[in-house]
Amino acid sequence: LYMGLGGYSHVKKWWRMKKEGKKFSLDPLAFLFTYYWLIVKKMWRTALVYLGICLTVHFLIGVVFVRQAVPVVEELNTTEKVTYSEVVATLEDVYGEDNGLRYWSKLKNGELIISTKAQAHALEVIKQYDHYRALEDQYSFLKTLYVVLMVVFSLVTMLIFGLFGDRYYYRFVRRQITAAIQSHEDEYERRVY
Repeated sequence: LYMGLGGYSHVKKWWRMKKEGKKFSLDPLAFLFTYYWLIVKKMWRTALVYLGICLTVHFLIGVVFVRQAVPVVEELNTTEKVTYSEVVATLEDVYGEDNGLRYWSKLKNGELIISTKAQAHALEVIKQYDHYRALEDQYSFLKTLYVVLMVVFSLVTMLIFGLFGDRYYYRFVRRQITAAIQSHEDEYERRVY
């Protein structure tokens, strides 16, 4: 059994937790460096399970993101990009240099009667611009959601190990000590009998 140079501090912390009846205490290293903390404490099986869970959850979140994002990206690639300046230029061509922006919302909301091909073209340009912007916004939302889910999952697992890591390590050490004592007793009985 290896508890490292900090063995005494762990025993002190465990006694304090037991004396105060605490179920958890914050271990900053277990919180910040969960996987490495598990390896340093020689909890190999737990480290592998933790790594497996993290990789699986991150993979599943990634699959869901890709399934949602691919259609949006494909549509973005096939949709003609219309910029704000192109919309303004089209409206200024139709309604005059000073009136272009004033007519944008009126044209978009159907407040104007479309009487010329130029006005119909201006409305089409506005619709293309709005559609492209909506696709960009949808893709940005999906990327943000992906990052937020990853960060939230990581923080939750870090918090769980940060708060309950000492208690879990205490149980791990007790099991190791019990196994070592049992092994020693079994060997002693074999020698004596």
